[in-house]
Amino acid sequence: MSESEEIIFDCSDCEQDKPFACDGCLVNFVINNDKRPKVVFSAEENRVLGLLQGVGLLPEARYQKKAG
Repeated sequence: MSESEEIIFDCSDCEQDKPFACDGCLVNFVINNDKRPKVVFSAEENRVLGLLQGVGLLPEARYQKKAG
C-alpha cells in the first residue's frame, strides 16, 4: 500500500450479517450511527488505527466487500 492510498469502508457494499456484525465493527464505532454509510481513512490513519486495534483500544473493522 502506498502512502497516498485511502481505505474506504462503505457499509452498503458490506456482506456481513447486518445488524449483528455492525455492533462490534470499527466503522460503526467511527460513524456512530449518524446515517453516514461510508468512512474513508488515509493510509496513515489506517496505520494508526491498526496500532490502536493491536493493543485493544479499538474494535476491528468487520467490513467485507461484496463479491462482484
